[in-house]
Amino acid sequence: MFREVVGLDEPQLEDMRAQPSWSARLAAAPTLPRELRTEPTIQLSVADLTSIRVPVLLVIGEQNKSALRPGADELCSIMLDARVAILPGQGHMAFDTAPDLLASTISEFLTATPRGGRAAE
Repeated sequence: MFREVVGLDEPQLEDMRAQPSWSARLAAAPTLPRELRTEPTIQLSVADLTSIRVPVLLVIGEQNKSALRPGADELCSIMLDARVAILPGQGHMAFDTAPDLLASTISEFLTATPRGGRAAE
C-alpha cells in the first residue's frame, strides 16, 4: 500500500516501520481495500467547495510537491479561503517524520488572520 499507492521508497518505509504507530498501521491494514474502493466515489462539486466558509490549510510535503501542488492550487482557486503550506524536506508521512514541524505549521495557520480580515476561530 505505502509503496504502490502512496509512492514511498524503501528508506521512507524503513522510517515508518521504526515509528511507534507502525503496529497500529498493521492492525488497520484490513480496512485499506474498502477505503481504496470508496475514496474515488467521494465527489465534491465546485458549489460544495465554494460553500466552505472557514479557512482551509492544505499541507504538502516538499517531496510530494510536484505531484500534489497542482491539485492544491486548483482547490485554492475555488475555495473562499484556502492556503497551501509546503513542509520542507518532508514526504507524505510528515506526521510521523516531522510532527513538530507539522504541528507548528498548523498552529501558525490557526492563529493567523484569514484573508478576509477576521481572526481565526
